[in-house]
Amino acid sequence: MTFSERVDRVVIAGIGFMGGSVGLALKRVGFQGEIVGLGRRWSSLSKALEVGAVDSATLDYSEALSNADLMIIGTPVEVMTGIAKDAVKHAPKGLVITDIGSTKGKLVCEIDEIMPDGIYFVGAHPMAGSHKTGVEAAEAALFEDSVCIITPTESTNPEAVKLVSELWKMLGARVELMSPQDHDYLIAAASHLPHAAACALIRVVDDIENPCGKARPSLHRLRRYNTHRRRRPGNLEGDIPAKRRYALEHA
Repeated sequence: MTFSERVDRVVIAGIGFMGGSVGLALKRVGFQGEIVGLGRRWSSLSKALEVGAVDSATLDYSEALSNADLMIIGTPVEVMTGIAKDAVKHAPKGLVITDIGSTKGKLVCEIDEIMPDGIYFVGAHPMAGSHKTGVEAAEAALFEDSVCIITPTESTNPEAVKLVSELWKMLGARVELMSPQDHDYLIAAASHLPHAAACALIRVVDDIENPCGKARPSLHRLRRYNTHRRRRPGNLEGDIPAKRRYALEHA
């Protein structure tokens, strides 16, 4: 069975930028089932209705999950386990729960432990996003030509993995499967480590100065220049550092 044949009702818990983009993307690819928004504040849900990210919305788990086939948790990672705990109290048999969180090891372990028989969890991380926030900024084509990493464990239901994989393929993503631990290791190296290094370098810059002044204010002046520089051809890793080798060595 295809995704559309298997799924009639999708619940999205947490309708921000990412959750809203999932809803719009489902509509973009012609999903004919119902998309239900589940949240804690009606103000957020009403915005999701306004932009067309969901067909209906509710604050009530029981109402949202009635006859649901798939639940996508689109909240910040730190509250996902709590939402899953509340969801399983009202989940119909056969419900597949997935998420869009960027960390997997601890999260998958926690949610797997609370899954009752007949309810299935599959961890997923769509590698797409934006600096924008809120459902008003949601993008229907956000996942087109992206990668979604799905993180099954030895106990994950194979049919549930297949369903979640079909979801992301339908939305335009290339699906890769790996363990939660392998996911966290690779994402830490590719994303979190460079971010931490950048933060550390900013702290170093705070202490750099010469008779003309401190280096930190120059960051703000250079931001627009560097954005423009990235759009120009050339080897950013080798070109500019090579030309400023002396200054870099003495910074």
